[in-house]
Amino acid sequence: MEVGTLSYRCACCGKEYSGAPSFGYETPPFIREVPEEERQSRIVFDSDLCHVRLRPNENSPDDIFSIRVNLEIPIWDSPETFLWGVWVTQSEESFLRYIETYKEDQSSEGSFGWLPVVMSPYRDHATEQNSGYLACDVYWGKSGQRPTITLHECDHPLYLDQRDGISWQRAVEIAQLQWQGLHGK
Repeated sequence: MEVGTLSYRCACCGKEYSGAPSFGYETPPFIREVPEEERQSRIVFDSDLCHVRLRPNENSPDDIFSIRVNLEIPIWDSPETFLWGVWVTQSEESFLRYIETYKEDQSSEGSFGWLPVVMSPYRDHATEQNSGYLACDVYWGKSGQRPTITLHECDHPLYLDQRDGISWQRAVEIAQLQWQGLHGK
């Protein structure tokens, strides 16, 4: 049985939403670890790319390189997916290759990455196999499309949700938890 138009009401603000939930992070979580007074000299950032320097105005092998990607979670009996706009770390080599080919069709390109699990419904589920970061494969995709990721097998609930999909009820529960986190409740 296919679900009709998906909709839900936010328990925090009462606003009605239609379609599958989606949430995105405008900045990588690593930015918060850099003292505010050092951010201008240590962070090179735009809406899709981020380079966090270990030392101001100086590159280092320990710098953090990340790109913005989509993580899709299938919703059972629906053509829609629960979408997370998240940031994954990249090796410097993959990061530079991604920038070099950014305006081209990158469908045959990809890389390995680490996803920092910052989404409120999932972040408290550290397991023996992870420490707040999940390994993933990054598929760069066609020109103009944000890359997507597939998590590596592990026992983390986020991986299980991506692998198995979720019910519409679970999608709404996750959205409510996320809204509570965003509203500070």
